Amino acid sequence: MTGLRVTLDGWDEPNVFEAYGVCETPDGQPIYWNGWATPLFTREQAQVIADAVSRDPDVHTMQYDADADAWVYLVTEESRSPEDGLDEFTPLTTRTTDDSQPLYPIGAFCWSWQVAR
Repeated sequence: MTGLRVTLDGWDEPNVFEAYGVCETPDGQPIYWNGWATPLFTREQAQVIADAVSRDPDVHTMQYDADADAWVYLVTEESRSPEDGLDEFTPLTTRTTDDSQPLYPIGAFCWSWQVAR
């Protein structure tokens, strides 16, 4: 799947992002988390999200850790403790793009993603 557009609920910034697809069950059914989408992104698509998230580094940042092959999201607001505001998104081991690129579930099962209309 390609060409899926997703948006983050409640985020004031322009926030429509291209996703490769969504997390699926073994028989290909989309998985939702509390009604929210669970998008998958290529490394290039994830970089666009990281750039948008990191626009205000006093609040939160996201960057790629090549050693861990993970996208690391950190809430930097003083009101949160570091362990409460750290997420790592590693690639799925069960699914890749058609040309074997890894897919990262950025914010899947923890952020409020919606399919953009």
